[in-house]
Amino acid sequence: MDRIDRIFWLDATRVTAIFGVVLLHAAAPHLSQFGTSPVEDWHVANIINAATRPSVPLFFMASGALLLQRTIGLHELKPRLTRLIVPLVAWSIIYLTARAMTNSDYSFLGGLLRAPVQPVMYHLWFLYALIGLYLCLPLVGPAIRAASTDQIYYGLGLWVLASAIVPAFERVVDAQSSIELTTMAGYMGYMVLGYVLAQAPRPNRRHALAALALAVTGYAITALGTAYFTVQRGQFFSYFYLYLSPNVMLFSAGLFVVMRAFFEGRQSPFVRMLSELSFGIYLCHVAVLMVGYLVFDIRGWWIFPFAMLVFVISAVGTHVLRSIGLAKFLAP
Repeated sequence: MDRIDRIFWLDATRVTAIFGVVLLHAAAPHLSQFGTSPVEDWHVANIINAATRPSVPLFFMASGALLLQRTIGLHELKPRLTRLIVPLVAWSIIYLTARAMTNSDYSFLGGLLRAPVQPVMYHLWFLYALIGLYLCLPLVGPAIRAASTDQIYYGLGLWVLASAIVPAFERVVDAQSSIELTTMAGYMGYMVLGYVLAQAPRPNRRHALAALALAVTGYAITALGTAYFTVQRGQFFSYFYLYLSPNVMLFSAGLFVVMRAFFEGRQSPFVRMLSELSFGIYLCHVAVLMVGYLVFDIRGWWIFPFAMLVFVISAVGTHVLRSIGLAKFLAP
């Protein structure tokens, strides 16, 4: 979502990611309805939603590929943070107002007071995460560029261990680890991974096929694992959907390499345009979804065309907001 260097395969990655986010949120309401809605509809929603799990990691990796390769001085933080905070505040007020108007039990003032640390709408968490990551860039970027290849791989290994392996083991044995690895956990690892994969030589056909196999494996574990444990437990089992689960890491890394292998060296003004609109689409698409679900009863495979409609409306809406001078506030 950063508008600095124009690298087409990263533009294509952003477009794939933003449509995935829209599709994810279009399918999400059905997942918690296991046991209360037709089981076929639930399985379709799971098949669709599992395919979208790399969407947010792709955004983090694309940002890392661009931002960690260059020096981000302290003086650059203010404009970057402003481009996040201003639309975050504007859309928080919009969503607060909408929630207060549609739910008499919702407190506008309470939501407003919590807003500095808690998003008022579920998808806005991503902006809070980005703010934290951006604050770390002046420290992380120079450290990564000064590190040796072995040190970077060691760091990524610790990230996988701290963010995915240890939490998974804790779930299995129902105990909390006393080994202190939290400093290596979190979404910054995806940014570093994106930087490493972008700096590597362009993947050849063999590498692309191997990456595709990893992505397919990650997807299969996500979809089948979620379905199996949900049926076994009689309620939605969300672990395999976590962005820092081993299967989603595998899925995301594989897909990122596939995107580079397929799109590097290609050009498309249309894709570039959609990439420029991606942040605005992210901010406004939930409002479109809310209206859509009030008007339509979307189930089964109708989720996909519904998500496409929401995506188009959100893209057009973002373009209109920019054309009338509201880009700084609502659609940067």
